[in-house]
Amino acid sequence: MMREKMRVSQLPIRGWRAGMLLVCVVVVCLDVKSGPAQQSADPASLYEKQFPLFDLLTQADLGQGPPITEIAQWEAKRQLIKDKWLTDLLGAFPAKVPLDIRERGTIEYADYTQKQIDYATEVGDRVNAYLLLPKPLGKGLPAVMALNPTSIHGAASVVGLAEKEEWWYARELVRRGFVVLAPDILTEGERIYPGREAHDSRPFYESHGNWSMMGKMLWDHMRGVDVLQSLAFVDPKRIGALGWSLGAHNTAFLAAFDDRVAAAVTDGGMYMIAGDSNPFRWCRQQDTSDTGVAQFFGMPKMRSYLESGNVPFDLHEIQALLAPRPYLDMNSVMAEDNWRGGVAAARKVGRVYQLYGKPDHFANRVFDGPHGFRPDMRKVAYEWLDRWLKNSP
Repeated sequence: MMREKMRVSQLPIRGWRAGMLLVCVVVVCLDVKSGPAQQSADPASLYEKQFPLFDLLTQADLGQGPPITEIAQWEAKRQLIKDKWLTDLLGAFPAKVPLDIRERGTIEYADYTQKQIDYATEVGDRVNAYLLLPKPLGKGLPAVMALNPTSIHGAASVVGLAEKEEWWYARELVRRGFVVLAPDILTEGERIYPGREAHDSRPFYESHGNWSMMGKMLWDHMRGVDVLQSLAFVDPKRIGALGWSLGAHNTAFLAAFDDRVAAAVTDGGMYMIAGDSNPFRWCRQQDTSDTGVAQFFGMPKMRSYLESGNVPFDLHEIQALLAPRPYLDMNSVMAEDNWRGGVAAARKVGRVYQLYGKPDHFANRVFDGPHGFRPDMRKVAYEWLDRWLKNSP
């Protein structure tokens, strides 16, 4: 995820205080399933005692109201969550415009074709993207939105044109037989505002004062799904999404708000607001002279909630919106304290999948090592997408 210099250690939110949980345990591939005795002592349970997450399976917001016992009740709650996030934080989506897909160049590799394209997402804005096609190109192929971590290079960082090899998951996915679309987000790659540094989102807010960068990224990625569904050789019912860090954050939001995403994998991006040592990463101070990611304002409207200490949101709500579609969330034990919050959230999200009778459609895995997308993690991620996208009817 994008990092911020400021560190908040004593922020009161919903009755908890954002401090560091002083537990140091290394766990590899932690399974979220555990018995009551184990839950009372494990780090994630200790974390939630200090930073409780509200229950999801209640008919009212924030863990209030009668329990949800039927799928129809959850579907109503699901819409309530969507409306809350769109109205209070993300902002409304614009009207659709024709995609007007344009091909800008092609590179032929031995086992896949790489096309550079762009397409319209709203009036006056186009997205640069890389479209990777496996060889031979068949029919009814599964496809993946490959969403990149924070990088000035944007989508080039996941197709093998920039950054390190562990970032090149778009290229690895196409070699496994997936059609892959890797788009630039606004303020990265070819979408950096003229005369500005990468990640400077101030020009966006000058023309979109009632929207948010998170809402904009979400909308652009939903238009990316439109692109994939427009391709005759893609099976429109077998489209997945995968991302690491900022790409994980974007993947979760995309899959949460777009039911056309049939399966998703996130790594190291779904940090719970409860207990986050720096929750202002989502809504940085805008009147500063800092540069780079300090000028990237994802959800500015969240700041007033954080400052008031009353935050009626958390990211396990977004994760739960994916149910019952297959979803794998991963974290690393050296990525601050966030993996513990991820496991605590997974227990609540898992109950939503259990309501649908599909507990195997959700998994949370924790790996040894720092924030990253290492080979062992990529192997698990790719196998998840293979399982749910290649083997589906």
